[in-house]
Amino acid sequence: MSKKLSNQDVKDILQLYALKKMSKPQLAKYYRVAPSTIWGILNGRYWKYVPSKYRETISKQSDQHLDWRPLKSKEVQDIRLDYNFGSTQQALAHKFCVSKATIGSIVRRETYKDII
Repeated sequence: MSKKLSNQDVKDILQLYALKKMSKPQLAKYYRVAPSTIWGILNGRYWKYVPSKYRETISKQSDQHLDWRPLKSKEVQDIRLDYNFGSTQQALAHKFCVSKATIGSIVRRETYKDII
């Protein structure tokens, strides 16, 4: 799954996300990297030396909690299945680009109760 990203790839990731053209999971799949890598880029943990005019937009979106997205039924099913087979909540949170608390509420069936 790992691919070495170029500085231009990082700039493109920031732009695509800021302009809401692609979600975190879509970016991870497209660039063949782990979702946690995309999270790190968007949150300034990785490649912070790469200049981009979109970093401020992303920061404002995160501050306003505009980053939230509903999970698809298949994602919820995969989370529950992976958890039952031993994946940790932290690992699942990184994989699906959601918080550990979200994973916890899904596996305890506090949310997405209608999805089997």
